[in-house]
Amino acid sequence: MFLWDWSRKRRHGRAGIALLGAGIGAIGGLAFAAIMLYALTLDGATFSVNEDEMGGFFVLIARALGPTGFLFALSIPAFAALAAFVADRIWGVQEGVYHALLSQGARVPAAKPPTTWKDHAPRLTLLCGFGLLVIWVLYMAWWEINRGSL
Repeated sequence: MFLWDWSRKRRHGRAGIALLGAGIGAIGGLAFAAIMLYALTLDGATFSVNEDEMGGFFVLIARALGPTGFLFALSIPAFAALAAFVADRIWGVQEGVYHALLSQGARVPAAKPPTTWKDHAPRLTLLCGFGLLVIWVLYMAWWEINRGSL
């Protein structure tokens, strides 16, 4: 199943997968910045950038964009770069396994192999666990924001 699945996914290439990861990371960075902005401005509060604690280049960006723009300008590219790096590393590992299997004589199936529920159970378990983790993190962030701790 791995050989058939990866032979389809690898058509996008290393750069395509890195771009997909960067896009997903950028969405995560946007969500992070939006949550932080909400937390920082809750109940009519304002926030500012402490220029005494920043380097010269960051001070120029903060002055040009303001605190809100600075928050978004830092978080979105940082999350995008991290996700692109992770996607590239995962692609490299998967590609290495693919070539190792081919070099050992395995063949890519012409059609999708039949699968059972047991084949999908690990993926479904992982997705459910990740979904529960996301729900828990969002609830805890909401709780901390409303308590005024975040």
